Amino acid sequence: MYEDKCAFVSKVSNNPVGMSALSAVCHYGVNTEYMLRGGNRLGIYFFEKGSNICSTNVVYDHAYSAFSQSDVEEYKWEDILEPGDIFYFSGVTPAASDSIC
Repeated sequence: MYEDKCAFVSKVSNNPVGMSALSAVCHYGVNTEYMLRGGNRLGIYFFEKGSNICSTNVVYDHAYSAFSQSDVEEYKWEDILEPGDIFYFSGVTPAASDSIC
């Protein structure tokens, strides 16, 4: 779809929910070769759009998710970083796990 190449680095649950998430990302041409699979749970978030005087509310539910249980040593960082020009590290990532940073 786009000319730029990108890859997604994370860990998804090793079940149909995680595989469905990978399939959705692949649908848009995102490289998933660095994705890890394991664990039983995929982290999710709930978004409640605000209206009038009520503010928008977001709740992250990533406790015990595959990603939150992963360790920085599981990832092949030299392979991941070598071809890239930009690496985006989400602010949610450090909140998910002490062992991933």
